[in-house]
Amino acid sequence: MESDTPLTDEQCTEATILKAGKTAVRRTPADIDATIVSEHFFTAAQGVEGAFGGGARLGMLIYDGKEKPVPKALELLTFCVLVLRNGFTVTGESACVRPENFDPQIGRDIARKNAREKIWQLEGYLLKQRLHEAPAMPVRAVEIYSQPDCCFQYCAAPNLCKTAGRCVNG
Repeated sequence: MESDTPLTDEQCTEATILKAGKTAVRRTPADIDATIVSEHFFTAAQGVEGAFGGGARLGMLIYDGKEKPVPKALELLTFCVLVLRNGFTVTGESACVRPENFDPQIGRDIARKNAREKIWQLEGYLLKQRLHEAPAMPVRAVEIYSQPDCCFQYCAAPNLCKTAGRCVNG
């Protein structure tokens, strides 16, 4: 049964890649999602209140020893921090121009999408580096070592991984 939900750009791209029969080692949307272990959202106003609130009244901050209101514009800027499996973090932002258009969930969704986009570049670089470090390996071994959870560069038993057909260190 077909869904009435339109495909995202990423889903369309993935479907095009699969339809074209492109099977070389690569990162997939599922690989990108698997790197994320936690996500955290806050507005710039919440961040400033946390950093400079110091006992000030709600909506106020203490800066240079004086209590000042948190600028309203900071309530329209949403941040997303994604913590990756290896402990690295990526951030995304979403800014709204008009307060009447601000929606917290939409802000979080856009900020998360922007943060997640950054993971593609990081994972692409990591895959390319792993392929570069393993030029003489058989293709199957390169595929094993190119999995997101493989620790090839620190591997103590690469032949065990080749025999098992998967990374056994993760």
